[in-house]
Amino acid sequence: MGWMVIGIALATIVLTVSFIGLRHFKHRVLAITVIILLLLIYLSFSGVARHYEIQIDGPAGLFQATKAYFSWIGHAFTNFKELTGDAVNLFFSSNVTQKVKNLSQGITSEVMKV
Repeated sequence: MGWMVIGIALATIVLTVSFIGLRHFKHRVLAITVIILLLLIYLSFSGVARHYEIQIDGPAGLFQATKAYFSWIGHAFTNFKELTGDAVNLFFSSNVTQKVKNLSQGITSEVMKV
């Protein structure tokens, strides 16, 4: 795991130094976004490996850690999907009833005007 930290730190430093010379603002923003994304991926990967107590000494450990990491990401997306799905159902179910009531009252008032 120590060599991985050194590699990530070295890559981050090289990317930062190479992107400092960029003239356009959108390129700098893209460079900073890529660097932050790489750091977040590293931190989450090392956190999952530490949580499951996986030793990344060779290909077998790396494969096991990668499998656990993608399983963790899959569960996170599943939980996020369920959370947003429930939020959408709750939001629209209360508004649909009110809209139907308003619509039916509007129709009856329009009919009475004619």
